[in-house]
Amino acid sequence: MGCILINFMKGNIVRAASVFLCLFIVSLNAEPTQERVWTSTVGSTITAKAMQVKSGKVSLVTDQGRRITLALDKLSKEDQKFLQEHFKPGAIEAPEYQSPEGLDYPLGKVSEAIDTGHGSSYFLYLPTTLAAGERAPLMFWTGSGKGSPQKFDRFKRIAELAGMIVGVSVDASNDYPDDDKTAEGVFKKNNRITREALDHMAENLPVVNVERVFFSGGSGGGATAFYNASKLKSLGALPFIAYIPRIAEPPKTGLYFVGGGAWDYNRYLSANAAEKFGSRSVHRVYQGGHSSGKPHIGEEGMLWLYTRHIYEKRDEYAEELARFEARLSKWLIELSSRNPQEAYYWCHHLRESCKVTGEMAEIAASLEENLAKNSANILYLEARDELQKFSKKHLSPFGERAGSKKAHSDPKVVKAAKLLAEKYQDVPEFGIIFEELQRPTKDH
Repeated sequence: MGCILINFMKGNIVRAASVFLCLFIVSLNAEPTQERVWTSTVGSTITAKAMQVKSGKVSLVTDQGRRITLALDKLSKEDQKFLQEHFKPGAIEAPEYQSPEGLDYPLGKVSEAIDTGHGSSYFLYLPTTLAAGERAPLMFWTGSGKGSPQKFDRFKRIAELAGMIVGVSVDASNDYPDDDKTAEGVFKKNNRITREALDHMAENLPVVNVERVFFSGGSGGGATAFYNASKLKSLGALPFIAYIPRIAEPPKTGLYFVGGGAWDYNRYLSANAAEKFGSRSVHRVYQGGHSSGKPHIGEEGMLWLYTRHIYEKRDEYAEELARFEARLSKWLIELSSRNPQEAYYWCHHLRESCKVTGEMAEIAASLEENLAKNSANILYLEARDELQKFSKKHLSPFGERAGSKKAHSDPKVVKAAKLLAEKYQDVPEFGIIFEELQRPTKDH
């Protein structure tokens, strides 16, 4: 590009050729800096105010009114850091709203077990970010064993961020009903229990939108989540270490975040299930065997589902989206300092998968381009993408043949996982995942 850069050497302004800087920062802080001395990479100085930073260039104005625009990489590292801090993206201003009043259950706390009136019960979590007069989406968990308040640990933080309500069934489980000792009987029983909870919410909790529900669960409860999504109106599902029951037809609509342990005996079925939904799904392989993983996996899945949903329906839920983006922008800026690799992934997800616009798009683009300076962040995103490709190519094809299979391994899978383990050995979490994928499946 032929733009003019100013290089100040020995007090004289000299024209220099442009060097494109891959750092892209949108100046969302409108205030200019105080007048200060700026130092170039060759040691020359100039006294001026910085008016803005945009597209990798800084605009300076001297006290005589001379405006100078130059690439950030022409300044010292200290000056670049100062500018990045001063003009760092600011969070979106939150619109005013009121919390709902007169609810039977407190905000921000897990309720006592709520009786549906049909012999079943459920726990409920209402986030403090609920808005009066609106009906929020729901995440509803069914487990392979009895539900407990501890199940909320993997959902509460994102429930607050997204403004989503969370419900946990107390009674759904892998236990056979008295009148039908078959797998089909278990799924029908759990589906009935789920419907009882949703009907109770619809009648008694106007803040819950039971037509905007994601089903979740682990193992048999995850299979129930698939079953519920096929039988009830829903937005999709967040199943862990699960499979699509043979008696359930894969839903034609919805979003699916399918989680599974790297050496879980259901890993092939989970991969194959996710593949059935194409671009509307992701198979998130994580460390370990037959477990629902660490809490951050649940948080990741819940946020992935909600962001995909709310941006697809942005016109229908414009006010909800505005409140969410105010919280999301603040969260994303904070995350970029605390966990830059995760922040880089979420910026990419928001821009590429959710197609964010407006201020949120500017913030995501600014942060992503800034984080892209660190090759470790780029490698982290690459490792995630490679894991998705690995699941599709090497795990999913076994879904129909191997099914739930313990102590199972395959030379091609091992070879492919070994190559990726060597390539991404230094990438947090993912290097270990590729190592675990080389091992035979286990039952725990």
